[in-house]
Amino acid sequence: MQIATATALVAVFAACPAPQLAESDLTGSWEGRLSFGGQSIRIVFHIQPDGTATVDSPDQGGFGIPAELSVPEPDVVRLSVPRIGGRFEGRLSPDPQTLTGVLVQGTASLPLVLRARPASE
Repeated sequence: MQIATATALVAVFAACPAPQLAESDLTGSWEGRLSFGGQSIRIVFHIQPDGTATVDSPDQGGFGIPAELSVPEPDVVRLSVPRIGGRFEGRLSPDPQTLTGVLVQGTASLPLVLRARPASE
């Protein structure tokens, strides 16, 4: 009887996938710092309610660079930036205030933690 109950529970959970994160759930600005070669530069992704996105690199004078947002898994966020041949892929924290992942550009792959910025900033 216990095996049948456990099997039924497994079937129920398998049939009910985790809720998909909507692109609109990410609306706002997400900021982090890239550290490499003794330097630290700010990276800021801006995500609009319709899912459009841009990236700024204020320390390098780059603003409003178009980015492409996708959510390939329930808590995974991917932001591609074709103009610079780069992409960020990270996992959203349960609280949902932090994206922890990696920024890849060319052959470089660097850890990057993005934090949601309050709307007033």
